Amino acid sequence: MGSLARTRAGSRALCASLPLWAGAVLCAAASPPDQPVSRRPNILFILLDDLDYSDLGVYVPSEILTENIDRLASQGMRFTQFYGNPICTPARAAILSGGYHTRFNMGQRIQRDSFRGLPPDVPTLGELLRARGYRTGFVGKWDVGDNRPEFLPTRRGFDYAVRKLDGGGYYNYELSFNDGPPQQFWFGEHLTRALTDYALEFLAAADPEQPFFLCLWHFAPHAPLEPPLNFDNSRTNYDLLSLRGRFAALVTDADRQIARLLEQLEAWGLAERTLVIVAGDNGGADQVHSGIPRPLRGFKKDVFEGGIRVPLIVRWPHIVPAGAVNDSVVLSFDLLPTLAELCGAAPPAGLDGRSFWSVLRSGAYAPREELLFWENKADSAYFPSPEGAFNTWAVRSGDWKLVYHQQQRMLFDLATDMGESTDRSAEHPQFVGELEQSYRAWRRTTGDVPCEPELSDGAVRAGDVLAFSGGAARIGPDTRLDFHDGDFGFATWIRPEQLAGEQVIATKPGSWRLALSDETVALTVNSADGATLVLDAPLPSNQPQTHVAFTLFGWPQGDATVRLYVDGELAAASTNRVVAVNPNLELVYLGNAPDGSAPFVGQMSVPRLALLSWYASEVREDYVSSLCAGDANTDWRVDLADLSLVLTNFGLGGGVSRSDGDLNADDRIDIQDLLICLTHFGSDCPAE
Repeated sequence: MGSLARTRAGSRALCASLPLWAGAVLCAAASPPDQPVSRRPNILFILLDDLDYSDLGVYVPSEILTENIDRLASQGMRFTQFYGNPICTPARAAILSGGYHTRFNMGQRIQRDSFRGLPPDVPTLGELLRARGYRTGFVGKWDVGDNRPEFLPTRRGFDYAVRKLDGGGYYNYELSFNDGPPQQFWFGEHLTRALTDYALEFLAAADPEQPFFLCLWHFAPHAPLEPPLNFDNSRTNYDLLSLRGRFAALVTDADRQIARLLEQLEAWGLAERTLVIVAGDNGGADQVHSGIPRPLRGFKKDVFEGGIRVPLIVRWPHIVPAGAVNDSVVLSFDLLPTLAELCGAAPPAGLDGRSFWSVLRSGAYAPREELLFWENKADSAYFPSPEGAFNTWAVRSGDWKLVYHQQQRMLFDLATDMGESTDRSAEHPQFVGELEQSYRAWRRTTGDVPCEPELSDGAVRAGDVLAFSGGAARIGPDTRLDFHDGDFGFATWIRPEQLAGEQVIATKPGSWRLALSDETVALTVNSADGATLVLDAPLPSNQPQTHVAFTLFGWPQGDATVRLYVDGELAAASTNRVVAVNPNLELVYLGNAPDGSAPFVGQMSVPRLALLSWYASEVREDYVSSLCAGDANTDWRVDLADLSLVLTNFGLGGGVSRSDGDLNADDRIDIQDLLICLTHFGSDCPAE
């Protein structure tokens, strides 16, 4: 892989009614010593929804007029390799958290009835800046959790919030003011102008001695394509009867609304003290960009460049070099550590993002060495993989990028082929394999939820093994585990001492329940509409210990797909989608029902909980990797019984399994399997 590495050198008086933080708060921002910044800037962060890389004239010559954003770019720095995500929710989660969306189960768009959201224990950009003395405001499309109070802007670091709720259009929309009850607006002011008005009100109430941080996250130019009825088309001459013309008008109108903000900052004498960011969240939709000359392949929802590479423009007069164009690779989760450093705030530990403040100050290119990942399971438009998961993903290493799309692996050299037109995978098969393994490792690293159960009487822990004799272990509360839609996975080894009656392995009461019933393992899933789905499979006979796992994949439209695995193999699956899982807020219980009525008696490994609906190969890998080396009959001892299996079947190949003596899973029984058995002969190894 090293040989392929390469670098390149309702109430408009709302805002005024909010209390202001008293006093001036000044600090020295982290900056090069030759250019000290003595005062923290105001920050105006404008996000445009579904804005394509090719929609701004400063990026690609276009029929769309964006003269104000283009002028802003001439006064600041424009990034040519800024990446969002394929759809809106993960892009916004990354900006606010500084991390990959997979850590929070936010890979799909969050609709207003979803119980998913950015977990309360994850510090947000708003919280960091408010703690540093900023007056904080949010106006526009939130999209990182609407259905629980702990997910809403005023609970996530924003003093002032005007939030557009999911659904509606530009003349039919609902707004929530400071997270109060929604207010419906019909055929009033166009949404883009209305949101800009609320942003201006926030700015008008600013204390000149207190910095502000304002997120204006517009809905425009997202569908439905409803430009203002009074749109001035005299200079643009768009065909407003066409989809493309109406889209162009939405972009130009957003540009004009941004001009209102910039002009007001000038009028109030705030322009030179304000860092302005204009960015996109994901690529443009295909219905308004198909057939248009574009330098990038793909559209919104894709992990090709056209779905994830978007505009980023930053202006701060006299600090950020004017007219600069920068090729550094920057991602949306880099914004949090950058703004934190700029404002003297300590970013949370363990962020995926990194600060590019030094790039903004100097204009120098900064190489990026770490691997970068994207994934999308937006809807069923993507072909199901042979493993039963809807997915498209990409890994970038330097200028090389591996894309998996519709069951094809494609490798591109972005340094010479930013349009991803030439697949180089056949030239570098080993590199392709390495990148795919990196993707799978990334999923596990970012998708697993740390598990530290709280034990009751009758439950003890020794290392990674739990022993139950009438007690239970509890996990939570954790909002990430309140499954409704999104992804969830559970896996553990069980070693029951008896197989009589019902024994709960794990349950989230009212949501799902995994239990033994005599010699059967059964998964019960409670649907949001009150229905129940049951999947079951027999336990393997004459085997003291069994690996059980299940995955849930909830669709944004309100359905769920359920799969049950036994010893790494798919044992049962829902053949039809069911209404999404009931989002119960209970704890997760291991080894018993909450009322103690269904005790599991025996041993269980500390389970693996993940915000993933695992691929079948991932479940198989988890099963195989936790097996005791040399233990062919899975009795957790390597003895004569295992050696006998290997010797009896020695030389067989094709369709053989571990229980036949294939210890290294290479589909043949040979000297390698015999050596594994002899090396570990005499070992006694419980589940890990």
